[in-house]
Amino acid sequence: MSRARATYSVYNCTRGVYLAERAAAAETYATRLRGLLGKEELKPGEGLLIRPCSCIHMWGMRFAIDAVYVSRQNRVLACISQLKPWRLGPYVRGADWVLELPAGRLEATHTMGGDLLSVTEERREKREAGREGKGKEAGLKQDR
Repeated sequence: MSRARATYSVYNCTRGVYLAERAAAAETYATRLRGLLGKEELKPGEGLLIRPCSCIHMWGMRFAIDAVYVSRQNRVLACISQLKPWRLGPYVRGADWVLELPAGRLEATHTMGGDLLSVTEERREKREAGREGKGKEAGLKQDR
């Protein structure tokens, strides 16, 4: 039986808005390496949460994205808007994970450095049992 990929929702507590309601997780070497390769686009509400990660690349990509570099305490360290295909994103010291989003999402949500994010993992039981129950806090540390 293959293990289902975790799905997260990412909420910007500072701005009061969701950055992604369905962010797939890339937490293994293979899933981090693959990233968004092969996808035609990220739809509204989608994203890719890459962990651990402090630098991304766009080699082989077909579309631009927004990228949010986040600390272990879920503080936004850097925001890169409209990162185009075949480019290299910056290395961000202290970044624990990166959230890749549809291009334009950062501007739409006014997300910026210093914002506090909340990450919730969608329960597998919820997906398998007809959407019952609530999400659980992800293994990403919460800043209180």
